[in-house]
Amino acid sequence: MRLVVRAGSSGLANGFLRLSGYAEDLVAVCDALGLPGPVVIGHSLGGATALEAALTHEDRLRALVLVAPASTTGLDFLPDAAAFESLASPTPEQQRQLARAAFRHPPSEDAFEALLAVIARATSEHIEGAARSTRDFHRHDDLSSLRLPCLLVCGDRDRHVPLRNHLATTAGYGPHRCRGEPARVTQKLEAVSGSAGRHPPRATDARRARRTGGNQSTSQVSSHILQNPKRCAA
Repeated sequence: MRLVVRAGSSGLANGFLRLSGYAEDLVAVCDALGLPGPVVIGHSLGGATALEAALTHEDRLRALVLVAPASTTGLDFLPDAAAFESLASPTPEQQRQLARAAFRHPPSEDAFEALLAVIARATSEHIEGAARSTRDFHRHDDLSSLRLPCLLVCGDRDRHVPLRNHLATTAGYGPHRCRGEPARVTQKLEAVSGSAGRHPPRATDARRARRTGGNQSTSQVSSHILQNPKRCAA
């Protein structure tokens, strides 16, 4: 099931979107649909929403899949206040640049313009609220309390959140962590997306994978399975 949460009155603080409100919406929808222990998949801000829901309602979820989630140490990678302002109150050109940065391989112009049209319908409450929420999302020190199985998929080509922040999120789980198999995960993702063979890996990719042992920060995708050690052993 794909859930698109919205900021209703419970999801607003001082007129802006609040991440805790999104997490409450997520849990409320699962309850309304009678979903017993769902596996929640979240990307970017959706990943932060899934984590927030797990941290506040862990007993209601079964597992997490986080795809390039928002950083659990806030926006500590931004160079200055001006960079934050470009996220919170972007000009049309800045919004266009941010949208383009989301793609390693640019979409067609028609598809990109359609995406911009969707973004243009977002209110300032959503845009600035999302920026404020990610800036204030400091949950790294709370992650070690989680016992939910969790798969985190990230790559070092992410232009929005640095790989070091994703790795910090995995480290936050402490001993409740296993390392995944990036090559196998990449194959499965390509099979699902239909992109297998479309963008063959470069020679530099292979060299980088060898330097990192093929698992820590390959340029295709890095994956980390974070779960209870007993489950890992199985």
